[in-house]
Amino acid sequence: DLDDVQAGEWLRRIFGRSVFERIWLPLLRAKFGDHVDTVPAYWVWNTLNREKNGEQEVKGYLRGGYCGLAERLRDGIVARGGEVRLESPVGAVEENAKGVHVDVAGRDEKFDAVISTLQLPLLKRVAQGALADAVPLPDLQYQGVVNAVVVSRQQLERFYWTIVVDPQFPFQGVVETTHVIPSEWIGGRHLVYVMNYCDAGSEPYLRPDDVVKRQALDGLSAIYPNFRTADVEGVYVFRAPYVEPVWSVGYLRKRPKPRIAQSRVYVSTTAQAYPRVTAWNTSVGLARETVDALTGDLG
Repeated sequence: DLDDVQAGEWLRRIFGRSVFERIWLPLLRAKFGDHVDTVPAYWVWNTLNREKNGEQEVKGYLRGGYCGLAERLRDGIVARGGEVRLESPVGAVEENAKGVHVDVAGRDEKFDAVISTLQLPLLKRVAQGALADAVPLPDLQYQGVVNAVVVSRQQLERFYWTIVVDPQFPFQGVVETTHVIPSEWIGGRHLVYVMNYCDAGSEPYLRPDDVVKRQALDGLSAIYPNFRTADVEGVYVFRAPYVEPVWSVGYLRKRPKPRIAQSRVYVSTTAQAYPRVTAWNTSVGLARETVDALTGDLG
């Protein structure tokens, strides 16, 4: 069972030590950082199998971006009698015989059931009473990401996504978004972003924006001879602390179910994605699984 085998051990056995250390180890480090020794071989096998048919990849872009998708979802919910609240922080969640109580912006509200999309360590912080003890994997570790988006007047390359394993390049990949959206949509400009997956408490994650911007420009200049900083209109830095859990050997046995114990609190998070890749397709599938579980329990 590959879920019980460490990825490095499996890849070294298949490809040999030299290929593993020069290619696979940098790739795994780029994704999981210092946690590379915990990753199961099953995750690697499943990731490779996604592209095993060898056909040309097809990428797409949702016109209007994820903001447009969120707005359409909101409109659909409201049209069906639902309610969408913004700027309504949840301070606590607790279940008792009368239902699930949620502290919403200081107000106690009762629900028949609740679905949480919070990362499990964050859900643990707001869960109260017996529910707090039942939250699965409260110490699950996550990789964060730092992205630097470069707005340029010139195309960088002919490829959408390039993985970089050069230790001198302070990022793990280069993505040119304007290979899937027309540059005409953004005034003839070209969008390129570089990403650095790292722990949210690490030094790379906490680097000042001006350092990250300089590293992005210097790095692109070093590996793309035709890249010119004179063509750059701006560089913007974004961070996200909880991008993907750090999978560990034997994770299938630990993977959370949609329902927390026998409570009426359900979860739909990236912690349930394994061994699937963390992506929008997976998120939609997880949402369906959680809703099916909830509606099945409530009848």
